[in-house]
Amino acid sequence: MDFFRHQALIVARVPRTTCGKCDVPPVTAPWARHGRGNTWLIKRLILEMARAMPIRPIAKLLRVSDNRVWRVLDHYVKDVVERSDCSAVTAVGVDKTSARRGHD
Repeated sequence: MDFFRHQALIVARVPRTTCGKCDVPPVTAPWARHGRGNTWLIKRLILEMARAMPIRPIAKLLRVSDNRVWRVLDHYVKDVVERSDCSAVTAVGVDKTSARRGHD
């Protein structure tokens, strides 16, 4: 994790267990979303920055891949869309010029 000039490494001892089916699977840390290496603070920073700037500069500033930034955004956007109630929407406008250019 990178806080601009200062790189921070989070080190935690996560116990390992034995399983009859597999070798030694690690126990999932209670603060971690499965398969992700971002803390809540970095996620929040990415979300705030994405409101005002493009993805590549965010990734460069935080010294992470743009794919990591996109994965964070994708996760939270899907969550918000799932919880959104659009039952009152009666019409949707479409910009024909953008549609012709392939901007979906």
